[in-house]
Amino acid sequence: MSDLFEGCKPQFRIWSILDIPAFEYEGTTIPFPPQHRIVFAYMASLANRYGDVRVSYYSVCKRTGLDEIEEAAAIFKWLEAFGLIKRRVSLFEDDKGKKEATRYLINYPENKFPYPTLSPTMER
Repeated sequence: MSDLFEGCKPQFRIWSILDIPAFEYEGTTIPFPPQHRIVFAYMASLANRYGDVRVSYYSVCKRTGLDEIEEAAAIFKWLEAFGLIKRRVSLFEDDKGKKEATRYLINYPENKFPYPTLSPTMER
């Protein structure tokens, strides 16, 4: 995983995502599970390098250490539900016939988390 975030622009700080235990969404505190943070951080790092992101569940599993494709699919649905990632809609069918990869827009403007976050606690 050492090269997972290689090639990112200098202002991208991965720890800013990995240190978020929870965030505020529409007046509710939402816990941000560790695996979800890793997947979102990976997606944000790709967006930092390339703009919109084209990935498959399998490639995300392989790069982030997830064991099952179903787990990756569930995490993607969770991230979509809270507006952290969004499927890219195109007027042209440039992905026609290719079901293994989908384009996503990442909601990480100016390398900042889009919602108010809670500080990590120092619990043992």
